[in-house]
Amino acid sequence: MRSILKEDRMKSMPGRHSANQRKTLKMALRTTKSKIRRDSRVVRSVEAAIVDLKSRLKLFHDKVNDSQNQQSRIEANLLLFLDFSPEFTAKRSELLKFAADMERKDITVKEAEDAASRYDECQKVFQEEYCPHRFLVGYSAYEGSSSNDYDDAYPSYRACAICQTSENDYKNFKLLNLAAGDRLLYRVSGRSLDKEMTDTLKNLADKPMKVIIDFYQNTIANDYWRIDRSESKPA
Repeated sequence: MRSILKEDRMKSMPGRHSANQRKTLKMALRTTKSKIRRDSRVVRSVEAAIVDLKSRLKLFHDKVNDSQNQQSRIEANLLLFLDFSPEFTAKRSELLKFAADMERKDITVKEAEDAASRYDECQKVFQEEYCPHRFLVGYSAYEGSSSNDYDDAYPSYRACAICQTSENDYKNFKLLNLAAGDRLLYRVSGRSLDKEMTDTLKNLADKPMKVIIDFYQNTIANDYWRIDRSESKPA
């Protein structure tokens, strides 16, 4: 009977259980809020570290890019000072002599014609047997525009700055390619590619090697984007 009365009293005091539950929930809420504040501090700390790391990562990416660009320029400059064979030097000296003879004013027309003939013969032999075509000038192919039914397309064109040997193709160069990595290609650009090509070659044709080397060295120093050493950039 007493047990029944006690149970009845407990049932008649519903607020007691509610108070305990509220106390428990408030403690859980305080604990959760405390955990959120603690974890939020960690999140902010990590986010700040990430921002700092991203900044440092960009800095080191920039340093790597700068070093890679410097490496590329150094490698390109090394190609400028590779030795030419004695046979190359002798044959080119002979070719330049004939070129100078053609420009002489103190010789007869017949002598000038003979000099031109000797120049042509010497140049042909020099092109085919002696010149390594180390310094090239060229431009990239253009596929043409749909508005012109692609009739304005043109192939890539290259010429050797040393001996004037030339080649054009849409995809692969058989002779004047960059496969071996021992050549420098100066890429002309602008609205009149053929004119710039002609002017550039004219300024280098039959000039001492120092003139040609200085031209490529200045380009490497000031306009390196114009220089290719591989086929990764079509030209």
